[in-house]
Amino acid sequence: MYSIPVESRMKKTDKNRKLVGFLIIMVITSAFNMVHRETVQAKASDISTDTKSSYSSESSPSAPIPLAPANGSTVSTLTPRIQWKASHNDATFSLQLAADYRFSKLVLDQKGISTPYHDIPNLNRNSAYYWRVSAQNSSGISSAWSPLSYFRTASSLPPNRPENLTATAISPSQISLTWQDKSDNEIKFKIERKTGAGAYFLVTTVSSNATSYNDTNLSPDTTYSYRIRAYGIAGDSAYSNEASAMTLPPPLTAPAPSEPVSSAILSTLTPRMQWHGSQDIARYGIQISADNTFANLIVNETNLTSPYYDVASDTLTWKSPYFWRVRGQSRNGVISDWSPAWYFTTFPESPAPFSCGCSRR
Repeated sequence: MYSIPVESRMKKTDKNRKLVGFLIIMVITSAFNMVHRETVQAKASDISTDTKSSYSSESSPSAPIPLAPANGSTVSTLTPRIQWKASHNDATFSLQLAADYRFSKLVLDQKGISTPYHDIPNLNRNSAYYWRVSAQNSSGISSAWSPLSYFRTASSLPPNRPENLTATAISPSQISLTWQDKSDNEIKFKIERKTGAGAYFLVTTVSSNATSYNDTNLSPDTTYSYRIRAYGIAGDSAYSNEASAMTLPPPLTAPAPSEPVSSAILSTLTPRMQWHGSQDIARYGIQISADNTFANLIVNETNLTSPYYDVASDTLTWKSPYFWRVRGQSRNGVISDWSPAWYFTTFPESPAPFSCGCSRR
């Protein structure tokens, strides 16, 4: 039998081991390279997608949508506000206003507008205007122009707003209004009123050139607010300032005299004058006079807190007629009318007949 030497077999085994190790290293290296290449490609794809998405969102903002004035409308002002609908990522806007639809006769070419509206100054009456707007994002990239929109200005303008409206209470049921007429083309004035914190409503209209109005049939001790505006062929003016006033409290009922009764004959020079009081009255006044016109006052008290008055001893004289009346004042200063005048006369009692105690025969 042929036998391989031991040394030869050992060399062959070492060689096989090296070959297997080399193959294992090659397989591991190939697998690593494949995973690394796929990872790099995936990252590159993600970066490319993000870049494209970012570029797409930054490259073309949406064009704004015109809102007001409505396309084809007529505006009753020469200083209209132009408004449009914007996107959330719009930073600024550019607005063009022209007298022709080709935008060759620009009236306004405004850039860098930061709000979705713009107030236009000093247009001409009875004229057509065309407008469009574009948006710019934070990177300065502009959108396309919005669809063209146009409007006309009216041939006549609304009246100017009335100014310096005032309201003054003149009774428990009436308030007087005054204002300044600042226009020459109004047809009438509209007067609106509200009670307390309520809503305004139209009360009445008054003729052109009017500057005052008395509002009647109101409730006493109540606050009313007013505003007015003029109107003409081209529409209403702006409202005036608001003016408010409180109607006066209800009239205070005069106290009613009670003692001495009218036409009484008094046998005293210090009578107590009495009348019926009221919970609405805080203070009383009384007048006593020697004539019914109360031109010659003997008593004129104005700060009595009780419903009576004691006449002092040195005030009246015997065999004289006197007239008297009373009135009241509320806690908030409202004074009643005088009561009806009553009168009395002072006359001493006749002395008792003299008697001697003798008997007649």
